[in-house]
Amino acid sequence: MVVSVSVISYKIILFFFILTLTDTVQNYETATCLTESLIDESHMLNYTLKNDSFMFFQSPNFPQTIYNTSTANFRCKSENQNQKIWLAMLFGKADIFLSEDLTSECYTDSDCFIEYNSNFDIFTFEINNDMLKFDVKEEHSEETWKAFQAALVSYDSSTANNTCPLSNQTFDFSGTKDLTVPIVSSFYQLNNGTAKKACSWAFTISPTQSLKVVVKNLTIQNNENSFVSLHADNTTIKNFTDNIFDEVFYYNGTFFTFNFFNENNSNTSFFILVSAVQKVVNFTSDGCNSYNNSQSVTFLNVNNIKGYPANQYCDNTLIIPKNYEGVLYFFENDYEFCCDTLSLKYGTNQSYVLGIEKEFPLIYKLTRDVNGGHLIFRSDGNTQGAGYKAVFETFECECADRHLLTSCDETGDFIYPMKDDNENYCSNMFCEYQIVPNALCPDYYIMIEIDTKLNNETDELRLSVNGSIVIIPPKGKSYMYYPPRTNLFLILESGEPLLPISKNDKSFFGMVDSIKPPNFTKINLDQENPKYLLWLNDTNKGDAITVCTTDGMLEIFVSNEWYAVYGENEEDYFYLKQYQLFDGSDMMKSFVGT
Repeated sequence: MVVSVSVISYKIILFFFILTLTDTVQNYETATCLTESLIDESHMLNYTLKNDSFMFFQSPNFPQTIYNTSTANFRCKSENQNQKIWLAMLFGKADIFLSEDLTSECYTDSDCFIEYNSNFDIFTFEINNDMLKFDVKEEHSEETWKAFQAALVSYDSSTANNTCPLSNQTFDFSGTKDLTVPIVSSFYQLNNGTAKKACSWAFTISPTQSLKVVVKNLTIQNNENSFVSLHADNTTIKNFTDNIFDEVFYYNGTFFTFNFFNENNSNTSFFILVSAVQKVVNFTSDGCNSYNNSQSVTFLNVNNIKGYPANQYCDNTLIIPKNYEGVLYFFENDYEFCCDTLSLKYGTNQSYVLGIEKEFPLIYKLTRDVNGGHLIFRSDGNTQGAGYKAVFETFECECADRHLLTSCDETGDFIYPMKDDNENYCSNMFCEYQIVPNALCPDYYIMIEIDTKLNNETDELRLSVNGSIVIIPPKGKSYMYYPPRTNLFLILESGEPLLPISKNDKSFFGMVDSIKPPNFTKINLDQENPKYLLWLNDTNKGDAITVCTTDGMLEIFVSNEWYAVYGENEEDYFYLKQYQLFDGSDMMKSFVGT
């Protein structure tokens, strides 16, 4: 995601900021601001950015998480009013508010709010005037990692279309291990690459270092009119001719130059991060941890204070017993996806990269082919986040109790596919569960509620109703109602696994229960009485209204999905999900939905 946004500023509480200002980066100064309550803007941290200069700044004690410090409030002003400020987020996670001083207008708080995650987002901001206001939302839990690194550049807006951020500058990494420099094709959004320009950046490193080049996004269009190249010690080492997304390259040498030449009508654009890492001599296992309980094993390297170390190597073995399968859950993945890797190695040199998705928690299903596999984390020499946390469980491939008994007091019986109340199921299973009405209430109706996450390529869950088969949808919740003395069997049939490791859903759970016979009221509509109005709040539990007509079609209109009963809290609202709609003369056989 590439964004150019403007957002409002907030006067809240200020915490430490570590600010770095430099024209070349061999020596750089640091400005620190103490935490204090912001009564007015005179208490805000103010910093002046010199003409055509570069500032590297980060959250306090990076990668320590921002915790219980409320909001960081920072303002930076260009020394020359004719120069504007450009900001690029480099690494980390943070909930950010930007001031109304940006180019885009901010109409609502949601327009101004950015949930930044460097593994998925590219954020650059060009400022509409000579001042930037930058706020970071507070984090209330020390278990949640929030920290960031960013860069500010002062530039002349009158020539911005024909140049690039930080072009024609030299950066010396030999004395700085933490600095990252953004190499970007334009001050404006990345798809704006049509202007004619020639840009160049130079870097020096020490003999013990390697140049680290992270290409977050490179889009090559009409490469006859543009080129991007990297040179080491006057030798061309790479011409970038293909599109690249989130890939890292390491190079040896001492002096490097990046060149970008762009003619008109070419839309080549890029966002590249350049830094230096020490050449690896030995890896460390410091910070690699695991612990067991009776049901699972947790593997982690999370450290929300110091982050995981550079050049870390964690190796954990996964054991899946015979007639078992496994599940691997990821609850944290705060590391640099491009450069630090978490993978599962199994079998004969098989490898599967894990943990690089945005949705959480991440769940991987493992067959016994993965038994003895190794969960391996490897980091490079810089840009560490908090780390990862994975939980590994195994479960026996044996069907759960084959009899599901309904109750007479609406407590019901829970549905699980496998024994030990496990909602995950194995491959190559055939399980049949009989739904048994309670003999103490033989006239009660039967309700089945089930939530399915099936692999619809290989697996099926079906219901046998007096010998007729009903296929249950593979995803989502299903509600089914049947009259007394209906013969019901729930049947699971799972096939061969497509892969030993997959993110395919393989689980379901639910409940069977009895409900008292409804209190039926029958309404007949005809030409003389074409409408029937029902105020739902006057109905009682178990009321069933049957509306019939012998002339034409029936149409139902609901005025609102919910309304407030008592107050403004969610529990004070009255929802239609408390009702079921049926289409048919036997309301217990023709369920439509809630």
